[in-house]
Amino acid sequence: TAHIGHKVTGPGQQNTITATIVSNTLHQTTSSSTSSITIAGLVGSTTSDSSTQNPIAVTQLAGPSTLSGLFTEGGVADRAKWTKETGKLVLTVTSGRSMVA
Repeated sequence: TAHIGHKVTGPGQQNTITATIVSNTLHQTTSSSTSSITIAGLVGSTTSDSSTQNPIAVTQLAGPSTLSGLFTEGGVADRAKWTKETGKLVLTVTSGRSMVA
């Protein structure tokens, strides 16, 4: 289950997108497997694609502090992969961590 919201309603303004994610399955990773969550359809953003050297920041706004560092991109904690053209954000669970149902 996911809920997505935003702060600014006017066009052409900088906006913050907030997503609340509740999993109904266990997302667990090991050194030989990965698990990720993809949010797609966020088109129209002017934010450039992220890269391994410059992944997009992911901020935890609520929940237990044990969730900090749950997602990683390019070996950097609390980061995700963003693709502007498709409006796709991929959150990859950090190796050795899990997101419980």
